[in-house]
Amino acid sequence: MKDKLIKRMYVILIVATLLASCGIYAIVFLLTGGSFIRSIVLSGGLLIIISLISYLSMSRALESFFTKLAYTDFLTGYENRMSFEQRLRECGDLAEKGEYVTLIICDVNNLKKINDTQGYKVGDAYVRETADMIADNLNGAGPLYRIGGDEFASIIVGKDERGIGVIMSALRTERRMAVKEVRFSCACGAAMYTEGIDTTLRDVFKRADESMYKEKKRQKADS
Repeated sequence: MKDKLIKRMYVILIVATLLASCGIYAIVFLLTGGSFIRSIVLSGGLLIIISLISYLSMSRALESFFTKLAYTDFLTGYENRMSFEQRLRECGDLAEKGEYVTLIICDVNNLKKINDTQGYKVGDAYVRETADMIADNLNGAGPLYRIGGDEFASIIVGKDERGIGVIMSALRTERRMAVKEVRFSCACGAAMYTEGIDTTLRDVFKRADESMYKEKKRQKADS
């Protein structure tokens, strides 16, 4: 995909350069009173300058585009596992300095059943809608990451236990329809970095994951 996009961008650049060449030459030819040599020299110089500016601008735009692409989940549009891992490393220092750092892990229920009975197209729609609902309930407290096929996470900085409790309560009571005849259903767990218990945020991730699996077992027992 990346290679195809690059080829298309360069084809557009070549076509634009050729058109610009013709236009620049025609203007310079008229301004120089029809002098062929002077027109060639001046239009060539202008074209080189314009081409350099275009190339540098396009290189920056492509770099920004592909950086964003590398950190985005294609299905949901939210951030992906690579982005999550990077943010996890960045937040390690914040936790050690005393900032509240919490990890929330959400595992989507019933995805396999929906894929088997209604098809992968509906399953993908279910994942997208569920992701949107998780993000709604996070209410801007932290970015949402898709870290697995049916698993999402968020890293929240600056909220105390009460604030995290509000988010978790919202997630656990969410009952909107995700797709036709299928309601939002996730098992969610959370853990906050605690000095003396956690050495790194990997420990927090492990505790949040364990909390999520306990919730999943509880949900299965209640169903």
